[in-house]
Amino acid sequence: MRYVIPKYIYNNFSLPNANDISIINSHYGFSYANQPMLPYIISAMFMKFVSIFTASDYALIIAARMTSVLAGLGYVIVLINISEIALKKISSKWIFIVLCSMWPQVAFIFTYVNCDGLAMFSAAMVIYSWIHIYNKGINKTGSIIMAIGLSIGLLTYLNTYIFAPISFLFYIYAYFLQNKNDRDIKYFFKCGFLIIGLILLFTGWHFIRNIVLYDGNFFAQGVNNYGELYGEGNFKPSVRSAKAKEMLSTLSGIRSWVNSTAISFIGEFGYMSIPLHKVMYGIYAAEIIFGLGSCGICVIKKKFKIFRIQYLLFYIFALTIIMVITMSFMYSFSDYQPQGRYILPALIPICYFITVGFKKFFDIVPKKFRYLLQIVLILVNIFMLIDSLLIIMKTYIW
Repeated sequence: MRYVIPKYIYNNFSLPNANDISIINSHYGFSYANQPMLPYIISAMFMKFVSIFTASDYALIIAARMTSVLAGLGYVIVLINISEIALKKISSKWIFIVLCSMWPQVAFIFTYVNCDGLAMFSAAMVIYSWIHIYNKGINKTGSIIMAIGLSIGLLTYLNTYIFAPISFLFYIYAYFLQNKNDRDIKYFFKCGFLIIGLILLFTGWHFIRNIVLYDGNFFAQGVNNYGELYGEGNFKPSVRSAKAKEMLSTLSGIRSWVNSTAISFIGEFGYMSIPLHKVMYGIYAAEIIFGLGSCGICVIKKKFKIFRIQYLLFYIFALTIIMVITMSFMYSFSDYQPQGRYILPALIPICYFITVGFKKFFDIVPKKFRYLLQIVLILVNIFMLIDSLLIIMKTYIW
């Protein structure tokens, strides 16, 4: 369904209307043309460029995927910069980078036409801006980075919209938790209006277009009308929503949602039909539980206070994880899709906590074993990614 949109833009050199019957899926009765289309626009540009040399279907599909590939490259570059300012030890930096970039499901979303890849890049940019402002105080550079990251997210995927209100809270706390001598209310508003102005400049056209085309609907979320009108039987939104509410009204249904989301968050490819080897799920689960547990114990022992500036990032990261997971769960009441990729925007905060947890553990390990264990941890994650790639290649290539 997603490739239909960049192909339409490539063929018509214009953005599609959500009610265009030519792009509406025959089963679901709607298209993705009502959603943010920045990834599709970029994909269509790559397709146009490649068509100069060849217009074969295979070449155009590969060209369309370049948006996700380059988003993956940008994501890793931002990760490296995050590690440089958020972590002190070289070993911790590498553990964090390997965890975030070589997570199986993350590596997979950077290989095909989707919105998740660019959404991950935008989330990384926003998180980098938080850490930049956390370390240096409110400044123009951090504000511009935040505005660009939020703008990309707003034009890419509804899953990343949650970063806007969280960034608003962060910005306010970052100001009031600074030393009184460092506060400048005029500069606070100046940078704040800079963020708002840049976001309006970059994204305004998208929301104005929605208002004009979709009867004043700011977010163009009238897709249910098309689904009810054109969708087949069980694919109609009302039917899927009823089934979702019935499923999530029971304890077994919630357990099923948690299990499916957790497994596909780690890695489950294709239409969630190509799993990893079972032992890999166990290893990743152990890393998550041990890392978060160790980090949690450290936080509890320090008996921190909520208004201390050094814990601002902890609260923002924790809030991000909670809100992203909650949004995914709430969305499932209207359309039961327990997919781990919906909570991937929370991966960086999760991996940061895991890294901190392992760092605290390694600090109490005898020095002669410490570096060996760190190398083993890094190599295990690299080998698991390689194994994941072999599974993908075996399914799609060999």
